[in-house]
Amino acid sequence: MSKILKLYAPRNLRYETHQLPPLGPHDVHLRSRLGAISTGTESAWYFGTDPQLDPHFRPQRFDHAHFPRTLGYEKVAEVVVLGAEVTGLQIGQRVVAHYPHAEEMVWPAAKVAPIPDDISDEEAIFANLINVASHGVRRSGMQLGDDV
Repeated sequence: MSKILKLYAPRNLRYETHQLPPLGPHDVHLRSRLGAISTGTESAWYFGTDPQLDPHFRPQRFDHAHFPRTLGYEKVAEVVVLGAEVTGLQIGQRVVAHYPHAEEMVWPAAKVAPIPDDISDEEAIFANLINVASHGVRRSGMQLGDDV
């Protein structure tokens, strides 16, 4: 059992107990060490102002505008248990992962990244946002040395 945040409707947020799914051979059981709040996205969902909630605005790719829903995606976690076929990770290792605000989570091992020892949890938590920013740069077509 673990605790997780669930949003049932705008302004109806609950901290609930949830049952973890069984650990699959390619999964890891993670214990959250640090989570960050995406003030734009999560606030918009909480206050009911996210455009995805308007079916006339919502692009096709957003088919997840439903309740109840979990919030969050930025986590630093510790590996608690490894699935039978997981390699490259160790119990006790710190990782970054993209899962909802929860105390613990079972997550695909392929979707976590180890954190080097010289990087603090407070620095590592920004890995997902760095990924978002670098994706925007790649999509822009900018090249190294371009004036912007």
